[in-house]
Amino acid sequence: MKKYFLNFIGIISLLMINTVMLAATMQATVDQSNVVAGQPIILSIKLPKSMLIATRPDLSLLSKDFDVLGIASSSSMQIINGQSSTSARWDIKIVPKKIGELTIPPVYVQNYSSNSVAIHVSPATPQATTQPSIAAKTTTDQPIYMQVSVDKTTPYVNSEVTYNVKIYVGIPLLNANLSLPEVDGNMLKPLGPSKRYQQMVNGQQYVVIEQNFSLFPQQAGKTVIRAPQLQADVIANDRYGMMGMPKTMQVTTNPLTLNVKALPAVAKNSLSAQSVSLNQTWSANTWKVGEPITRTITLKTVGVPTNLLPSLTMSNSPMWNSYPDKPIIQTDLSDQGVISTVKQKIVLIPSQAGTVTIPAINIHWFNTMTGQTKTASLIASTFTVEPAANSVTLQNKAPAMMPMSVASTPATPTTATPAISLKPMHPLSTTYWLWIVSVLTMLWLLTMFFWWRQRKQVTQFVALGPQGSHLSDDKSLDKKQAWHQVQSACHSNNARVIKFAILDWANKEWPEKHYRQLSQVSQQLQSPELHKLLLDLDQSLYGKTQSDWQHGAEIFTALKMALKKNRQSKKVVKSDDGLPPLYPE
Repeated sequence: MKKYFLNFIGIISLLMINTVMLAATMQATVDQSNVVAGQPIILSIKLPKSMLIATRPDLSLLSKDFDVLGIASSSSMQIINGQSSTSARWDIKIVPKKIGELTIPPVYVQNYSSNSVAIHVSPATPQATTQPSIAAKTTTDQPIYMQVSVDKTTPYVNSEVTYNVKIYVGIPLLNANLSLPEVDGNMLKPLGPSKRYQQMVNGQQYVVIEQNFSLFPQQAGKTVIRAPQLQADVIANDRYGMMGMPKTMQVTTNPLTLNVKALPAVAKNSLSAQSVSLNQTWSANTWKVGEPITRTITLKTVGVPTNLLPSLTMSNSPMWNSYPDKPIIQTDLSDQGVISTVKQKIVLIPSQAGTVTIPAINIHWFNTMTGQTKTASLIASTFTVEPAANSVTLQNKAPAMMPMSVASTPATPTTATPAISLKPMHPLSTTYWLWIVSVLTMLWLLTMFFWWRQRKQVTQFVALGPQGSHLSDDKSLDKKQAWHQVQSACHSNNARVIKFAILDWANKEWPEKHYRQLSQVSQQLQSPELHKLLLDLDQSLYGKTQSDWQHGAEIFTALKMALKKNRQSKKVVKSDDGLPPLYPE
């Protein structure tokens, strides 16, 4: 028993010694120990145990001070004096994140660990201002190499910088993968698709892949742009001319440093751009009270991101009311840079006849190419607003005569009537009953006149549309009358009149809300059906294609149902002014 125990102890001791020897022989080396910031390093790990080649090394300790770009593995076998030995090797490409003295920590493969390796990282050499397009001296006799450049090395804050990348490929590539360049952890935006063409360099034919990127520095000072990383498999022939195994290759180049300048004091509140243009169009040259006019303002910029574009709005005036649409913003990414366009449509409805002046619009901007401040302007415009087409004096238009029935004619007008002056009756001029008929006829005409004037207010609204944000200047117009105007507008199937009739009624129904958009009304009533109908109405007014819209009756029905449900949910049986809940017709 003692003999077996001693043998067991001996075997355990040999295994421990073997493990220690293996651990000691797992070596880590680098291809260079003195590098420049941004320059990649090949960390080679060799383990005399090829059976672990399928095991991926644990690289978690590297992530603190290094970026891992890729890893390649291989195994080998040697036979010396009849004794064979195998080994596994991993080549890991890393890039330092810091400058100074760094230590590459151990790499683990199962229970094996490598040694630490010390390296020195020097700052990147500043680029000459006379040659801003060259990031570093590049060896052009390599089968694959990369060049990077910028259009300016001393840009202003918020100005656009174009970063150009060219990759020269002289051999076939497999499984190519190109990362994006980075600036302080933020990616650059590609400007359009990449270009591909052929070029002869030092007598060797290359396929050139070129891509431009856009960058907008946000802070003054130094900004470092790290070059992209190309990783691909290449197949090279061995010394006997035979095709070898695929080999992973990583290609990059040195980073570029920008010296970002702060904006001058005169440009602190200005738009930074390479160019700015501003123009406008009007949908009509003739202005009439109550008839909408569409003003389209277009702002086009070069070198401005969309989040920095100014808003184009107008304020209301006693002479008109304005209703802006949602702006249309378009961005084109081209080789020339970022081209941003914002198109703003504003509907103006004149509320008074006379001369109106649309104020000027000024956009102050800073030219990042010349360093000068400029102003893009739309000069003030003056228009003459004509009265509405049928806004003549009511006294000049007599109502059509109708057969008179004295017994059925109402004798009391709904509003106060002017005094009627009658000459004293002369006994010889006519008979007594004829005077009675004349008086009754005058009273009937006056009653019809005031009935016709009240009726005219509704028909005028249907014909002309709204007068500003409220459809009637009569402050005494109550919710019931506004509701009847909605009904009349819906029966007319005039989309624009329906829109502003609903807004006018809603502002009287809920005066604290101040509605300006139909979507606010549908949100108040919480009716999906009404929301869809009102959305279709808006699209018919301001959409790209004007459709023959005929859904007034559907909107009125949906509006009645939504209002009824809304009031039932709030348990409102009767309004404070004595009106029924749904304004009976």
